[in-house]
Amino acid sequence: MNISIIIPVYNEAQGIEAFIRELLATAVQIQTRWSAKIEFVFIDDGSRDGSADVIRKLDFGPFSSRLFVMSRNFGKEAALTAAMHKVENCDAAIMIDADLEHPPELMEKLIETWQTSDADSVYYYKSDRRSREGLVKSSVSKMFYRLMNFGTNVEIIPDAGDYRLINAKFLDALKNLAENQRFMKGLYSWVGFEQVGLPFAPGERTAGTSNFSAIKLILLALDGLTSFTTAPLRLMMLGGLAISAISILYGLYIVVEALFFPGVPPGIASILTLISLFGGLQLLCLGILGEYVGRALHEAKGRPAYIIREEIEIVTRKPSRSTRSRAKAKPKSTK
Repeated sequence: MNISIIIPVYNEAQGIEAFIRELLATAVQIQTRWSAKIEFVFIDDGSRDGSADVIRKLDFGPFSSRLFVMSRNFGKEAALTAAMHKVENCDAAIMIDADLEHPPELMEKLIETWQTSDADSVYYYKSDRRSREGLVKSSVSKMFYRLMNFGTNVEIIPDAGDYRLINAKFLDALKNLAENQRFMKGLYSWVGFEQVGLPFAPGERTAGTSNFSAIKLILLALDGLTSFTTAPLRLMMLGGLAISAISILYGLYIVVEALFFPGVPPGIASILTLISLFGGLQLLCLGILGEYVGRALHEAKGRPAYIIREEIEIVTRKPSRSTRSRAKAKPKSTK
């Protein structure tokens, strides 16, 4: 059994060594239990703190390891896509983050579930977001998934992350998708197949802070919405119908008032309020339309989702106390 472990990395130099220690310990257990041949595929997404230099100097013992360094920061979705394209001849691939929020020891449960079921993909989902992230963030997340699944025939699984195992068929299906503006959580659901979810509580980061700020999370949510659902456009249409109906009723009210209550002075305040309301709604609708048009423009340009600056094969000797890794750099640009 061949297993490729995909690890996207972005500014994780402070904690990557602790992560790799736990990763190696788990890999030894997997190798022993299932006689698996394991390779590590690291994809450095334009880190600025020397993460790639730390990785290439480490010793991975008996496990083959490859490091791909991207030409700049393209984002996690592009990094995962790049790693998937580089993985070949494996029975399964496991995606895991390098910050220890995805505990490496849980990979054994992924493989065990995959081996004992008919699942093509086994994924972890957050079991209790409210206790970890608070009421506001968890509620916003729940609203986001409801909007994503509104009026679509593909259900995107709430709270399912990138910590998952996919078999060769699932991996090939993802590779064959031509779009370059990717929202991986949606693509996992879109390709279908048999998928099994397992609950887990994310661990604590070993060092540093999350690279996903509130702004980046909002932008990621917009990417997801414009990639997988036309719900915002449908809501715009329904909102327009509702406002038109209210306007007609309000117009009838004004006619009745003018005919039967001529002494009532005109309401300038209500007129200004309505103008402001409709002006804001028009700008909002134009912004939503702009997001869809912009996404279509990016896809039409046909630019690659990523560019790899350097490929490094980390060559290791057989395990011994004096074994140290040697990095052979093979510069290569990929479009």
